[in-house]
Amino acid sequence: MASRVLVVLDGSLALDDNDRQVLAKAESVPHLLVINKADLPRGIDLSSLNGSPRVHVSALTGRGLEDLHEAIRAFLRNQKTELADDLVLTNARQHEALAKGIISMNAASDALERNVPHEMALLDLYQALSALDELTGEVVTDDILDRIFATFCIGK
Repeated sequence: MASRVLVVLDGSLALDDNDRQVLAKAESVPHLLVINKADLPRGIDLSSLNGSPRVHVSALTGRGLEDLHEAIRAFLRNQKTELADDLVLTNARQHEALAKGIISMNAASDALERNVPHEMALLDLYQALSALDELTGEVVTDDILDRIFATFCIGK
């Protein structure tokens, strides 16, 4: 199951069984309610939403979209990322890759907060992904292979 959920509801209609089912599933994880169709008369009973954090938007007019962006940023900032208690980095290369990933993610977050063009933030996100790929072994660069062969006696 997802670690965080955005639940989008039609604010012009009363909750139906499907909505209630989705809301029940979302209760088990951190979630943010997005009440769409804020440009139409309200049909949804907000008191039935159990005080969950929510933002009202209109996808048609764009009303509330900046509020949604800020709510998502705050939601992600306030939710702790769960790491395994037994996470162990066994060597300097892993520590360095994780540090690069964190620095790049922070740079992307800062860029978005400063309203830097998204393309620039994407570069930081790509660097973070590359660092994490190195950490997990998804990508093995020549530099990593050289470091492994320099550290271990392999095939001699």
